[in-house]
Amino acid sequence: MDTIYFRYLPHACKRAAQRGISKEMIKTAINLGEVFFRQGLRYFICLEKQINGIIPPSSIKKYRNIVVILNSKNEIVTCYKNKNAMSHIRRKNKWLYN
Repeated sequence: MDTIYFRYLPHACKRAAQRGISKEMIKTAINLGEVFFRQGLRYFICLEKQINGIIPPSSIKKYRNIVVILNSKNEIVTCYKNKNAMSHIRRKNKWLYN
């Protein structure tokens, strides 16, 4: 597995703090999560099936359904938790502007 190096934008730091998402949780979502390419961005979703056996069972609830969005410069744009993230992201247009 390749390691992705990334940088936090100020907006991402602010949103992570507001939403109680730690930098460790963001790293886990990027390294273990499923990636979708939409609107020129990369959406990393940390699903329970991907972190089972890696994260202690007591912490799985904290880590699951975290979404981290990276732009083309490997900058974290924002992060959030959404239990319907897969269906929400799949419905997005492939590109922001057609």
